[in-house]
Amino acid sequence: MSAKKIVEHKKRINIPALISILMFLLVPPLLLIPWYRLFVLRSNTVSTLLIHIIGVAVIGLVTLVIAVVALIISRKREGEYKGTWMAWVGMAIGVIELGIGLFFIYDYLRFLNR
Repeated sequence: MSAKKIVEHKKRINIPALISILMFLLVPPLLLIPWYRLFVLRSNTVSTLLIHIIGVAVIGLVTLVIAVVALIISRKREGEYKGTWMAWVGMAIGVIELGIGLFFIYDYLRFLNR
C-alpha cells in the first residue's frame, strides 16, 4: 500500500494589499518637499498648502483603489493568498487620508466663495 501524499501549496502574500498598507509612507515626503523651490507658484503659502492637501487626497484615493483590488483578488482566489487583513487596514488608511484631503479641499473652496 502506498501512502497518499498531501501536497500543501504555500500561500502567497497579497502584494496589492501590502502596497496599500505601505502607501501612507508617501505622505511625509509629500509634506516635506519644498514645492515653492521646484515650481514657480503664484503664492508660496496657499499654493503649497493646496499641493499638500490635494496630494494627500490623491494618495488616499489610490490607496483605496489598490486595497479594493487586493480584496477582489483575494476573494476571487479563496485560500490562495494570505494577508487579506492588510487590504482592510489599507482601505481604512485610504478612507482616512481621502476624508482628510476632501475635508480641507471642501473647506478651502467654501472659504473662496464667501
